Amino acid sequence: MSDVAIIENFVKKYAALKQEVAKVIIGQDKVVDEVLISIFSWRAFTFSRCTWFSKNVNG
Repeated sequence: MSDVAIIENFVKKYAALKQEVAKVIIGQDKVVDEVLISIFSWRAFTFSRCTWFSKNVNG
């Protein structure tokens, strides 16, 4: 799968996720965006920490 296809797929999934979260957080588009950014940021942080841990602790 090409990088462009991966990004297009991500954009579609993000829009669908945003739509679902917006059903619970009604009328607060900025809040929904910030919640999703927080989720993605946390995932990136935990992934990078796991990668660092496996490289530095497990040898």
